[in-house]
Amino acid sequence: MHEDALALLSGVLGLEAAVARAQALREGGDAEAALRQLRLALMESNDDAAGLAEALFELSDLAARAGQRRVALRALEEISEFHPDHRAGEVAARVKALRRVLGR
Repeated sequence: MHEDALALLSGVLGLEAAVARAQALREGGDAEAALRQLRLALMESNDDAAGLAEALFELSDLAARAGQRRVALRALEEISEFHPDHRAGEVAARVKALRRVLGR
């Protein structure tokens, strides 16, 4: 099914599409590619782009799974600061857990 999703998203622009592509890649077993493509999409986006908070949330999940805990924490802290209403409970819990793991 992830291949079908990737085919449907081919050529679709925007962070929301990038998040969907990253999720499809992850489900297809290529979490590294998902992380790379989502990072690229975030670098190319504006600070007020639609879907920014969810893209950061997905990036934090992928980064944490890849062992990049500081990257994951920075993404979550950015959500907390600039998008405080986005998945507030989940973000707070993940920030707390990552800070413990990192000894902060």
